[in-house]
Amino acid sequence: MSGWTQQWSPEHKRDFYHNPATGESVWDQPQDGSPIRFLENIDELRKTAGLASGSRPAPMPTAMLASLLLPIALVLLGLFLLHLYVAKYHPELLQESAKKRRDRAQLRRKEKASKYRAKWKMSQDGKGGRSANS
Repeated sequence: MSGWTQQWSPEHKRDFYHNPATGESVWDQPQDGSPIRFLENIDELRKTAGLASGSRPAPMPTAMLASLLLPIALVLLGLFLLHLYVAKYHPELLQESAKKRRDRAQLRRKEKASKYRAKWKMSQDGKGGRSANS
């Protein structure tokens, strides 16, 4: 049984584990019980990469931002495409809701306005004539 060997990736500036028998490579230390042959100079390799002993490099902020914004962008894109589909193949659904809103607004305006509208405002003396202030 050959087990795992610890290797260093200069590109990613971190260590990984490789199993020569299976050809498998993993970033985290394997927990399958196989023996692991550790590198003796891993601390020197980490120091030359600018890392503290036993630490991992910080994830890139752009990658974290992209991983957070990607699902939101996909949902918004899906909603936009759904709207386009409905507008093209079922425009009556959008027209009905717009018509209902318009009708509801007209009803509200009718309820507020009185049937009788005076031509002129009543003057301050109550005689109905136009005053200098109105």
